[in-house]
Parts: sequence; C-alpha cells; structure tokens
Amino acid sequence: MTGQDRRPFGVFLSLGSWLLLIILNVIFAPSPLVLQVVHQAILITIGLFCVRPELLAYPGPKLIKRGVIYGIGLYALNTALAALTVWLLMRIVDADTIVDLANEERAALEPFLSENGFLSMFTSVLTLVVGAPLSEELFFRGLILDKLRERQSTASALIITALIFAVVHFYLIQFAPVLAAGIVLGVIFIRTENLLVPIIAHAVSNGLALIAWYLL
Repeated sequence: MTGQDRRPFGVFLSLGSWLLLIILNVIFAPSPLVLQVVHQAILITIGLFCVRPELLAYPGPKLIKRGVIYGIGLYALNTALAALTVWLLMRIVDADTIVDLANEERAALEPFLSENGFLSMFTSVLTLVVGAPLSEELFFRGLILDKLRERQSTASALIITALIFAVVHFYLIQFAPVLAAGIVLGVIFIRTENLLVPIIAHAVSNGLALIAWYLL
C-alpha cells in the first residue's frame, strides 16, 4: 500500500482514535493532560505512517526561516482577530457573557498551564509547541487537505479543511482566529508542498502564545 493509498486509512484511524478517547474519557475520566498526550502520540504515529513521504522531506534553511516568519505573522493575525471578535461581540452581548466565554475557553488550557515549575513548563511545551503542531498538521494538512484537493478545487479543499480544523477546537471567541490559522497553514502547505513548513509556523505561533500566557 503506497503513501497515497494510505491517506483515507489514516483519516479513518484518526477519527476512530478520537471516538475511542471520548469513550475512555467517559468511562475512566483520566487526566486531560494524559489524554491529550496519548491522543497526540496516536495522531503523530498514524500521520507519519499514512501521509505521502515526500511531504516530509527536509525543506532546507530558506523554507525553515520562512516557516518561522510565517509563525510570527500567524500569531499576530490570531491576536488581532481575537481582539476584533471580542470587539464585535461586545456590540451584541453583554460584557459578562464575553468574560464567561473567554474563561471557558481559557479553562480548556488550564490542565496544561495551571501548575508552576519545570515539569509544568516542559509538559506545556511538549503538548502545545511540539505535539499539537505535529499531530494537527499531519492530520489536517497531510491527510485531509492533501486528499481533498485531488477531488475538488484547491480553494474548496482549503476552506473545508480549515472549517473542520476550527470546529473541532470547540471555540467561539477563538473560532475566527483558528479558522484563519487553518487557512494560512493550508496555504503554506499548498505553496511549499511540504508539511514541515506549516509545522514550524504552527509551533512558533503556539510558542509565542505560550510565552504570552506566562507573561500575562
């Protein structure tokens, strides 16, 4: 079975892993941190096995630098869109509702960031700066987007993948920033034909967000 033939199989396995972890969470209620690490490891393993091998070729120093620059720009874009979303929501709902929504979305990250010390910092970096970019780019761009663009226009495949990417994060205030991130990361992937560049951009963006979290 070639890499190209394995992509639908990879999507099926990845979706099955989501369902399995939901069931395990309901039955055993493990630590969210443990659940996240296990899920990321599963997605990374599936992705590395099922994406087209040529998409994981070393991109070279020039593209690596561009990936870092893209990541900085992506973080700036996400921050601006989040602020714009809050500004728009304040004209629709009261401030208390917005604060409650923001706290709910922030609470999703608390298991990874609430503890102090080296172990907490290491775990945060492992899950948010390493695990999330690797697992999500392999799955969304390496499997879904790469397969969808064979069946329909590149623009349609890009938007569909970005929408799925945003929906599965279960955010409201952060929906627009995550949707925009999905589009930007998809464009980077399509333009470079290499998964490592959006992985780097994603990691840099998440890393800057993590730094901002600890500083604020």
